[in-house]
Amino acid sequence: MGESGFSLMEAIVATVIAVLAVVALAYTFGYGRAFINGFEVRRVAEGAAQAYMDSLGTLPVTSTGLTLGAHPAAPDPFVCNGRALGTISWRVSAPSDVPPGVINSLHEVTVTVAWTQGGISDSVAFTRVVAAP
Repeated sequence: MGESGFSLMEAIVATVIAVLAVVALAYTFGYGRAFINGFEVRRVAEGAAQAYMDSLGTLPVTSTGLTLGAHPAAPDPFVCNGRALGTISWRVSAPSDVPPGVINSLHEVTVTVAWTQGGISDSVAFTRVVAAP
């Protein structure tokens, strides 16, 4: 006989497939938002590291902030969107890849911003060679 239309089973299967597609799409949006938040924090961290590096570049070479070792004694807080997510610190060391006659006149400064977001630790570091005190 020429009956037309959908059976109840076809309607149930189509509904289940549609619900699974919507749930998968919502799950994907959640991951996308997490990646965007992570990139935002990384961008702010890179800006903070660059700002610290620039401010260290304005210090006189005799400054205590440019002596060998880790600075400051207690790392500064890294704040993003009003929340302290990690720390900012810098280390001054003797560079390893310069000629022996020049090694005592240069120091390598590395500014590191480290943070934890969503249980995952991450960091960025900028390095510059400066005149030694």
